[in-house]
Amino acid sequence: MNLKANKLVFAIGLLAIVSCSREENVDSDTSISTKAREPLTTIYINSEIRHSVENTGDFLWKDASDHFLWSAAYHGDFILSIGFGADNNDFARSKSNESRKIEQSLLKLIAELEEADSKYLLLESDPYLNTMDVLITKQITISKLRESSYVRYLEPANYRYSAPITQAPGCRNIMLVKCPGCFCIRSDHCII
Repeated sequence: MNLKANKLVFAIGLLAIVSCSREENVDSDTSISTKAREPLTTIYINSEIRHSVENTGDFLWKDASDHFLWSAAYHGDFILSIGFGADNNDFARSKSNESRKIEQSLLKLIAELEEADSKYLLLESDPYLNTMDVLITKQITISKLRESSYVRYLEPANYRYSAPITQAPGCRNIMLVKCPGCFCIRSDHCII
């Protein structure tokens, strides 16, 4: 009797695991994975930027993953700059009849994905260039915008890269101190 009960519990458990894993696979196609919901740290973001610059001489946000871009936006008050236009050379509003229509279309998409009114999401719209600064909190919004043929670029507007402070050999206790009119690096054992 005990063996039958154990088999029944095992079968129910196995059925639950298989059902959950099938649901998880379906959900993973339409949403962001659990791991990608946590933002990358600024230390990691900065090290990847530094690594790219050291190896290629440049860093381009367009080459970063959606999660990487969203993480930088997370650490930059969720403010993103969007360059938009009918094609990659469509920069000036004065030279494009479609600028206003494209901007409104993108704002509508952002509002739908962010589930908010676009008047709260649009922070600034450049009067001369096809650019705008918007508030985006969801990674899926970044993914969908990057799929749009109207988006020339999407970059975190408020993310601040900070290069690591390197110590000279023998230096210890390096700290950032407020000097008159600036911040300086001071060490107890060497001059930087």
